[in-house]
Amino acid sequence: MPLNPKILIPLVIIAIIGYSSVFIVNQWEQALVFKFREIVRLR
Repeated sequence: MPLNPKILIPLVIIAIIGYSSVFIVNQWEQALVFKFREIVRLR
């Protein structure tokens, strides 16, 4: 039974946003952590 397009499209969009939001910072790299456009910490 195929999924309803009304359900499938939002799931795909959420999956793409989630995948592009998560990344790994290696030990020799630095990253800024932002929260509401303010720097929370430097890693």
